[in-house]
Amino acid sequence: MLIRINRNFINVFFALGILISCDRGDKKEIVQEMQIERSENITLENVELEELISAPKKWEGLYVEVEGYYKAGFEECALYVSQSNYGIERKAFWLNFEKALSNKMPTDSGYNGKKVKVRGQVSLGKGHLMQYAGTIEGIYYIALFKD
Repeated sequence: MLIRINRNFINVFFALGILISCDRGDKKEIVQEMQIERSENITLENVELEELISAPKKWEGLYVEVEGYYKAGFEECALYVSQSNYGIERKAFWLNFEKALSNKMPTDSGYNGKKVKVRGQVSLGKGHLMQYAGTIEGIYYIALFKD
């Protein structure tokens, strides 16, 4: 009986340890963020990029907060699900920043190729050369996560 109680106690203790360690892994630390103030009151929906890509019509016209990998370069400014998807535009959203925010971002801002969070309005426009799943317009916020 005593051995059985100890095994149960150990199993519970082990399970709690796993849950606690998993919870710590989920926390993402923001190391830099930039934003501009918006005059209108915005209702923001948090959405996974995969869901946004698979059903952009569902989100059309809504303001969203979404995370992904930022890729900027010659004729490219997009948010990808993963770095391994770079160059597969149908698995990415084109990004259009508010001019005031893009002016605040230095050319070599350190955001390129990194995990970021952006806030903006979903549009069904397909971005540069109509290749992307959609566009996030009027981006007024970007945050860079710690590697």
